[in-house]
Amino acid sequence: MIEETPSGGLMVTGEHIKLYGLISLKQAIILEGKGLKLSRGASAMAIAKKRYGLKGGRDKIIAQVQALIDQFIPADEEPTA
Repeated sequence: MIEETPSGGLMVTGEHIKLYGLISLKQAIILEGKGLKLSRGASAMAIAKKRYGLKGGRDKIIAQVQALIDQFIPADEEPTA
């Protein structure tokens, strides 16, 4: 669940933490494709491949991560990203 704090901040809680991580990973892969390096460690592509056992090139990995996101979002909720 995404909760808004009284000071205007947002807090991701519960089962939605994993969803937020998947959305962040997908965006990181897209940004790496445009030349941005997001960390000194492993690339987002390498993390996605290792963590979720994905295979293929950048476009295929993005599609597979999106499929994981789509599986996670209940049908009655609207996607926010």
